[in-house]
Amino acid sequence: MEQQIRFCTTSGGVRIAYATAGSGPPLVLITAWVGHLQFEWSHAETREFYEGLARGRLLVRFDKRGTGLSDRQAEDFSVEAQIPRELLTRLIRRRMATRSRAVSR
Repeated sequence: MEQQIRFCTTSGGVRIAYATAGSGPPLVLITAWVGHLQFEWSHAETREFYEGLARGRLLVRFDKRGTGLSDRQAEDFSVEAQIPRELLTRLIRRRMATRSRAVSR
């Protein structure tokens, strides 16, 4: 299993790196500490853990503001700002569209 790294931009203009692996209903993993999507995936035990979470799901992980592959020039590092609402909104819309297509078949 491979992860795909992408970026989304917050309403404040901060680029947030996020990675997806697997397929199915989304599971968003919010870490309590700083991270780096590429480095974590390259660590065998950590990758195995993430692959287990991704079985039957779309695992979504992200680098918080100022860490990993995300923008370091962010000004707001509050708890509220660390959750990329734009990414979550995108995932919800994608999931709803998938369900809508499945129902119409």
